[in-house]
Amino acid sequence: MFSFACKSITGFKVYFKMDFDTYIDKEYMYGATKLMADNSEKNIFFGDIKTTFEIPYMEGYLYGVTGSLFNKYCQQTSFSPIAYGEDLWFANNIYNVTKGTGPRGKNNIHYMLSDKTKIRHKKMVDKGVYLNMGRLLPQSER
Repeated sequence: MFSFACKSITGFKVYFKMDFDTYIDKEYMYGATKLMADNSEKNIFFGDIKTTFEIPYMEGYLYGVTGSLFNKYCQQTSFSPIAYGEDLWFANNIYNVTKGTGPRGKNNIHYMLSDKTKIRHKKMVDKGVYLNMGRLLPQSER
């Protein structure tokens, strides 16, 4: 999907990847997207941050990058092998393309953490409404 986006979906200030079973607060996402778009020349990586193999990555249900960071990703000529989930793989390649580009040789990435109360994955309870989606949903609830 990332290769397709690099070849076909260019020129945007912000790029997001979101699972179909993710619920978002539209006003919150508008604000986060606007902040990223207004700073699209910076290397901003948005999402719910985790760390594996000493590489920060964003949890796979929703993450986004600014156009500047996505363009750097797309200009890479070699990518790390696919040996783990797409969210860690993507973050590893983002990490590699920015390696040593910041002050004192550190990665030049601004991590923007999401508000978990505004983005929910698979389950949501709000104002008496209970929604439960996803492929791991028990058969009795389908």
